[in-house]
Amino acid sequence: MPRGDGLSGYIQELNATFDGARVGIILNDVELYNARLGVLLRELLAPLISRVGIPARNVESTIFAGDYDVTPFGIHKDDSADVLTLVIEGRKRMLVWPEAYFDEHPERLQQLQAGNAAIPLFEKDATELIAEPGDVMYWPGSAYHVATGTGGVVATCAIGFWHKANLSEMISELVKDVLTSKLGGRNTIIDNWRPDAVPSELEASTHALRELLTGGEFQAALTKAWAERVERLGFMAYRE
Repeated sequence: MPRGDGLSGYIQELNATFDGARVGIILNDVELYNARLGVLLRELLAPLISRVGIPARNVESTIFAGDYDVTPFGIHKDDSADVLTLVIEGRKRMLVWPEAYFDEHPERLQQLQAGNAAIPLFEKDATELIAEPGDVMYWPGSAYHVATGTGGVVATCAIGFWHKANLSEMISELVKDVLTSKLGGRNTIIDNWRPDAVPSELEASTHALRELLTGGEFQAALTKAWAERVERLGFMAYRE
């Protein structure tokens, strides 16, 4: 198991393990693996969240580390996710294009299918962002972007503010949790149902759902879930 001396040493050992291949590491929801980092991220973001609010979907923290030359998935945009990137080690270079540069030119979108081979075609029109440890980079969710290497090992922590959410999915997940709890042992059934009528078990479940809505249980669960989300500052993954 590679260990190395610090991040650079660890990456070098991984290089050797994979016959000199460049290395890229992506770790999502980093606060799950380092409680102290989770506290620091929430302290860092608290003033911003208090000013602009909690994004509808979630806040996501991701570590990117390695000596790779370019983002493996090429020029892309994150659907409605504004991004702050904090540089931890090395020198980070990003190329960024406004949404209209590609979206209003179908021929350019077509060329993006070539993957990283398309980068030289558009590099001259990009806004170049270069940052070092202690610096912060930002680009909006509408922007196309790609990371390119500057030599050596680079590590960053990206914080994505995902604004686009599906309300039916959010509510259905909560309904599922609350209804599962209310039904208890009746939630699982093994049976064959006749096709000429709605099964009584489904009717009973519908009645239980109606009770949840009219009796205030669902509202209480929604209020509790929202309070927990506010405490997490929008992070979906959380551990004390």
